[in-house]
Amino acid sequence: MVMETPELLHIQSLFKEMQSKIESLESLLKSAHSANSEPKNKDLYAALAKAQAEFRVAGKDRDNNHFKYRYADLAAVVKASREALSKNGLAVSQILGYEGEKLHLYTRLTHASGQSIESKTYIPPNADVQKLGSYITYMRRYAYAALAGVVVADEDDDAEDAVQGIRNEFA
Repeated sequence: MVMETPELLHIQSLFKEMQSKIESLESLLKSAHSANSEPKNKDLYAALAKAQAEFRVAGKDRDNNHFKYRYADLAAVVKASREALSKNGLAVSQILGYEGEKLHLYTRLTHASGQSIESKTYIPPNADVQKLGSYITYMRRYAYAALAGVVVADEDDDAEDAVQGIRNEFA
């Protein structure tokens, strides 16, 4: 028969404590493995893929007379996607918020499961409220289309706008 001395009781206590910590670590490792084997936002991305298959192309429904081009406004972008997003348990929300002194537009795509992805767009300061409002609407349209994956008719100009200034500079 083993005599239970204070030292032996202390060693047994330490052993039980270590055994408990080992079990906790094993549990953490299992959950880390599980988290790595199952992609984050899996339900959201599956639903988004289904919704995108049902999106319509957003038509260019507005004219910019100053720069002489047509564009799809925010309503056209939303109309091209909202029904399919909703049908698949998805919603887009957009809010303005400050980080320190900087104003940002937060665009969040959320799934019914609670999974979400978000983009953050910096909004530069502008004392002219009309211009600020116009810029925010412009950025809402682009952020919504980019996050949800909405395509606008004839969107790709093969970088013509981007290289036109360079061509003029070297002409």
